[in-house]
Amino acid sequence: TFHGKDSPEYQKFVEEVLESSQEFISGVTGEFVMGRQKGTQIEFLFAGHSQNVHKPDPVSLSGSLATPMQNALSGKIGASKGYDYRGEHVLAAYAPLSHLGWGLVFKKDMKELRRPFIRAAWSAAALGVPVIILGGMFFHRVSNPVFRCLEHSEKRYRTIFEFANDGIILVDPLAETILDANPMA
Repeated sequence: TFHGKDSPEYQKFVEEVLESSQEFISGVTGEFVMGRQKGTQIEFLFAGHSQNVHKPDPVSLSGSLATPMQNALSGKIGASKGYDYRGEHVLAAYAPLSHLGWGLVFKKDMKELRRPFIRAAWSAAALGVPVIILGGMFFHRVSNPVFRCLEHSEKRYRTIFEFANDGIILVDPLAETILDANPMA
């Protein structure tokens, strides 16, 4: 039992919780939050990490803010995306501390969670686009002589076909149709 927020027991409890939660809280926006219901409001006992502990302003218990804390105070245990007390979209784990009537939330901003993936996508694009362009240039360089040789071969065939002294007829045996014939045919 604590005798007020200024009591040594309460301060020791907060310090121990913050110290033990450091392995779960990382990055810039990782935060540990404790709160309780006070009437129709969520009163935050404290929020932060070992470098920055503060007391957020109360928010409505039925509003769109602090949804992870709302879940904890309603007795739920879990993890979900939602909005924190600042209105930031967060990924949070939450649980009730039923014997104290408090809720406990570990959270991190979605922006911070997505940042490494966005950087990786940009890096992949920065590397991928030049590779695709170089690949296209290589394909063009390799395939051009092949296409020119094919065009030359086709012209030579067409010349022989058109100017042959004998009649030549090309037939599709399955369709039983004439595909082409030279002038002598």
